[in-house]
Amino acid sequence: MNNDSSTTRNSSRPRRRSRAWGDARLRHHRHRHHAGALDYAGGELARHGTTTDPLVHTVIGDCTILLETSHTFTYRHADEVHGGRLFSYDSQPGIARCALVKHVATTNAVRALHHLADVLGGASYSRAPPFERIWRDVQAGTFMPMGNLAARALIDASTLGITAAPVTGLDETGHEC
Repeated sequence: MNNDSSTTRNSSRPRRRSRAWGDARLRHHRHRHHAGALDYAGGELARHGTTTDPLVHTVIGDCTILLETSHTFTYRHADEVHGGRLFSYDSQPGIARCALVKHVATTNAVRALHHLADVLGGASYSRAPPFERIWRDVQAGTFMPMGNLAARALIDASTLGITAAPVTGLDETGHEC
């Protein structure tokens, strides 16, 4: 079955867009890279004996907070998707909630990697360790659909109650909700 279809094979009900926006498995990929970078940095810092530096403690603490914030948003969002609450919103606010989760996850991952690069120094730019690949993958998250700038515009408009684009609701498509 084509994942872009609007209905499931055994039902006339619309296929919920959770695969594109709400499925926590898609968000897990970004968290895995963030956590991998944190584990890698911790190992490198321990190997070089710099784990007693107060600046390193601050950076690792900040990165852990960013990672846990992303996890919290993702788990809450997954609960909204699997509990069906996400689909009680109109289209624009529902998509804006999904975009918010993506925006927080990507922004936190980018911030954490910038912090880690500060304490790792030149080693963070080497192609041999996994940090360079993780850096590239996390940076890509900011412009993958929905890009962070577009997400921000939609979140802002939805928060202010402004219609950002014409949207056809489920009741107007002829599908049963």
